[in-house]
Amino acid sequence: QDNNAFTLSQLNGKPTVIGMIFTHCTFACPKLTGDIKSIETALKTNEGKVNFVLVSFDSDRDDAARLKSFSKEMGLNSNWILLHGNKETVRTLSVLLNVQFEKDADGNFSHSNLISILDKKGVLQYQKEGLGAEQTTTIKTIQTLVN
Repeated sequence: QDNNAFTLSQLNGKPTVIGMIFTHCTFACPKLTGDIKSIETALKTNEGKVNFVLVSFDSDRDDAARLKSFSKEMGLNSNWILLHGNKETVRTLSVLLNVQFEKDADGNFSHSNLISILDKKGVLQYQKEGLGAEQTTTIKTIQTLVN
């Protein structure tokens, strides 16, 4: 969202909560973002010790300016990192996180709704699927990784 080059290795040293979205989505992606915000709220005592990342799979429309605008629309603070990349890089990440997505004729996407938790070294530790899902285990997993 700041129009700077970014590599996932920059997340090392903190557990990371990561979701894949597209900003033109009107239902699932705002809900998924809200679910991650709820996790952030539950982790207030660990503020600054966890990365919160959204990666767009809409490489054509979600440029840095659009990501920054979405961040403001969703009320995301400076703890959040919003990323976009070329189609191949985004697809590779989606495969690694088991997030399925497919572009439709209108330029929108059908996609998995998955929250992934990476440890301090970027290794996948836990995933939770579904919108509005109960996140107790997700939060406990993150708290364990912070310590």
